[in-house]
Amino acid sequence: MSVIYEPGRVFNIVIINSLRATGDARFPVQIAMVSEWCFGLPLAWFLGLKLHWGLPGIWIAMMTEEWVRGLIMYRRWTKRSWLKYAYQSRAQVTAAIIPVVPEA
Repeated sequence: MSVIYEPGRVFNIVIINSLRATGDARFPVQIAMVSEWCFGLPLAWFLGLKLHWGLPGIWIAMMTEEWVRGLIMYRRWTKRSWLKYAYQSRAQVTAAIIPVVPEA
């Protein structure tokens, strides 16, 4: 199961940190919370407890939630919805640069 789970987790880490690097930090946090509480947890309950799959059912729910969240983040990346945050971040950084004046 780890063979399927780990690529999804790494995919998430790379995409989420890429979005954060552009200044788009709020969206990944919101999607992570919604995904985990509204998708991952109910799926883990259903597969693990309701269908009596136990721990393998919970692992399947975790894998599914990681991959779904990763695909949502990938879609955000490819649609370039993060560009406005990148421009805002760049404007803040360039505005904060203080020119160094050499002493005479």
